[in-house]
Amino acid sequence: MERLGVPETFLGRDRELSLFLDWLANIQPDAPWILSVHDAEPDPARRGGIGKTWFLRACVSLARQRFPHLAVVQVDFFRVADRDRLVIARRVVERLQAAYPHWQARAFAETLESFASQGYLSSLYPEKDVADIRIRDSLSEALARDVQELLPYLPEKELQLLLVFDTFELVERSPQVAVLGLGQLFPERYGLPHVKVLLAGRNPLDWQHPTWHGREKEVLELALPPFSPAEVRLYLARELAELPDSADAGEANEAAADSEAPVLAAERQARSIERLYELTAGRPILVGLACDLLARRLLTLDELVAFPQGRFEEQLVVRINDLERPLNWLILVLAHVYHRLSAPLLSWLLTQVRLTEAGEQVSVEEWLAALRQLSFVRAAGEGDELALHDEMRRLVVHYCWERQDPDRRFRRELSRAVISYYEQQNEQALSEQEWQASRVELLAHWLTMDVEEGLRRFQRLFGPATVGWRSGFARTLLETVRDYEPTLTPAQRWQLRLWEAQLLRIEEQPHLAQALLERLQQEADPSWLASQEEALSYEFARCALQQQQLLQTIHYYEQCLDLAQRRGDEEEASTLQGQLGYVYRRLGQWDEALRCYRASLAYYQQRGSRAWYANLLNSIGQVYRLQGRIEEALRYCLLGLRVREELWSQGKLDERAIGLSHSTLALIYLESGELLQAERHFRHAFECYAHVGYRTGLAATYNRLGQVALLKGQLEEANTWFKQAEALVTGFDEEVFINSQYYQGRVAAEQGHWQEALTHWQCACEHARHLQDRYQLVTSLCDLVEALSHLGRHEEAQAAWREARTIAEEEGYCLLLGRGEEVLGDLALAEKRVEEAFQHYVDSCAWMTHHNFLEYHKAQRRLVGRLLSLPLEKVPPTAHLVSESWRQRGLAEPYPELYQACEEIAQLLSIPG
Repeated sequence: MERLGVPETFLGRDRELSLFLDWLANIQPDAPWILSVHDAEPDPARRGGIGKTWFLRACVSLARQRFPHLAVVQVDFFRVADRDRLVIARRVVERLQAAYPHWQARAFAETLESFASQGYLSSLYPEKDVADIRIRDSLSEALARDVQELLPYLPEKELQLLLVFDTFELVERSPQVAVLGLGQLFPERYGLPHVKVLLAGRNPLDWQHPTWHGREKEVLELALPPFSPAEVRLYLARELAELPDSADAGEANEAAADSEAPVLAAERQARSIERLYELTAGRPILVGLACDLLARRLLTLDELVAFPQGRFEEQLVVRINDLERPLNWLILVLAHVYHRLSAPLLSWLLTQVRLTEAGEQVSVEEWLAALRQLSFVRAAGEGDELALHDEMRRLVVHYCWERQDPDRRFRRELSRAVISYYEQQNEQALSEQEWQASRVELLAHWLTMDVEEGLRRFQRLFGPATVGWRSGFARTLLETVRDYEPTLTPAQRWQLRLWEAQLLRIEEQPHLAQALLERLQQEADPSWLASQEEALSYEFARCALQQQQLLQTIHYYEQCLDLAQRRGDEEEASTLQGQLGYVYRRLGQWDEALRCYRASLAYYQQRGSRAWYANLLNSIGQVYRLQGRIEEALRYCLLGLRVREELWSQGKLDERAIGLSHSTLALIYLESGELLQAERHFRHAFECYAHVGYRTGLAATYNRLGQVALLKGQLEEANTWFKQAEALVTGFDEEVFINSQYYQGRVAAEQGHWQEALTHWQCACEHARHLQDRYQLVTSLCDLVEALSHLGRHEEAQAAWREARTIAEEEGYCLLLGRGEEVLGDLALAEKRVEEAFQHYVDSCAWMTHHNFLEYHKAQRRLVGRLLSLPLEKVPPTAHLVSESWRQRGLAEPYPELYQACEEIAQLLSIPG
């Protein structure tokens, strides 16, 4: 292929570069938009050092030549600061503004400035990081508005943005650290029509990871092999103008007299190069190091290829110790400092650690320049910051440091100096990204100095990072500790697993977190497990709740509660009781929910957070609403609203909480049929959410207003509300999105458009499965049964009902089981299968008795209404069927209303014809 535009220092990879250009030029809608480059080596332990970074640089050069106006954004996850969604978003904005000078991302810049002026982006306020949900939402919304203004400037059929991500293996477990928009999957497109992403990491993509599951068609994979023998020859020829000759002078004189000497020398050199290829396996990192050593005449090619195969890597790397001073020491320092070595840091180290001989002249700039000449040294950031290639770092630590510093004494001295360098910096002058990078580097050196102290410092950083939703920073901290895992005690390794499970849950991967916790229970020592019982139970509870496994959630929360009460921790116990109340409410176990809420309320009424007290008042009101105790529900919710309004007036609460109170009040009025009052409070809630930019609340309120319109029979208006909710949360909030799909299906069903209803409910089911929201899945499956039956797809309807019933019985969803039986009854009645229909109606009423008295009464009234709609001659026998079925279930005594109603109807109709 034509290599115009490829850097002169780059060689080979012609097939791969040709594939890259073809992929880049193809912007058809069905074309893969992600090119994933990874090592072809099948053994994970031998991956790395294959030249991916070199390849990416060549690709970027070609892209810029072929597409001069293309915005190219380069991100290297090796740099800690690049593992930050805001850094990447800012870089995208800068490159787009450079490519399209008539456009400015004003809304994004103003929003960013607003948060910065409030201290949210300062290193002094790490708990207010941009990963905070509200800030991310605001920034992504602002950028989306800006991009809408950019669209008219974009060429319709040309690529607009190329994102290049290097060293992906460092974030492959949590790529969401690079995504600004909530709910977006990595990599983000930023609302642009034609975006390409070039991704390079050691490993192939994991198609079972939530980020990549089901996305195979979006990705083109490119396995990068080692250098070929021809490429090794080219590399050596380019790097070494004259290869050192190992022949002694006598052999040289003899060869000079021989007319065939040049031919023999060329053949010997070719054999040596072939041997070097075998020894290095064509790995560019080793070939490059070999050239570095040959060029400095530390050994000859003949000596190099004489190394034994099994020890070649070791004997090659240890020769770094033979490099001229101070270059040999600088490489070791670079391997230990790891993330970055700058001129100021090196100057500081020279004052703290003995790196030079007495009287030796020091030129920091010359030393750094010498390092830059080595093939395995890379730029680590802006300016003069350098780092060792990550694979070479591993080799240097293993083969050089362990020989030079077996007791790690000198490395601890270096770490002490690095710590003092960062600790004397002015934190206030650091950006958030610089602050994070320095904390990660400090953590690594504290772990080198003292593992226990390092872990204590890790905890102090990790805790706020997880609570504040700064999961990207938390992940980097965790991976830093993981590098030191061989030095940890068994108890420390188990604790590390527990921290990782906590982080996986926060990263919304509860199934992976749960699997890790279960493995930990099998592997850890029983005494350690006993000491961590409460922490383990709490993590299991949170994982179960995220997956809507409500009975499991209760089991683990109750374990936590028992332990907290034994410890005498009243505050923790009351918080857990409030959480238990929420889960019981979700299950429809109202008495248990009230018991837990009231126990929690008793504590917070006397002490603790007034905001939590208001939450409990609102939650108790919710339960009363669901029980049909409308007056009590209104009383508690109005009181909760009053407390929240007072806290808001004092600046101790934002308007989101007030919106939640209005939303609950609206639901109470909706339940009692007061639609105007319900609508008024929903609109109050909407205003509160709009003031704080709470997108989920806004979309949920759209759905609620749609429900009001649906109850009024205003189907078109209802559908408009539901579609607005969908538009607001698509790719952002799956739970509200599912809800909007469900209700759009209900509108279509009311209109008799069963195929359209089916499409919406299938979509809701698919998203509920992905979210592992079992409650919404069962809700949608029940309605799916109805649509499939109306469309004559009876086998599919039966399969949907079997799945719905299985999940509902596992999770104790009595309300949904009752609704499902009612749907089956309606379908049977429509087909004149009267006896079967009323058996389903009886089953529905029976399930509702387990849910609450209010729903049971509603179901009973609906059954009686359907009974009286039958032809008169069929009413008495059907009434007897219902009463007898009710009696056989043992429900006639505890719930006599249905039995008595059917007996009375049968008696009243027993009259002469």
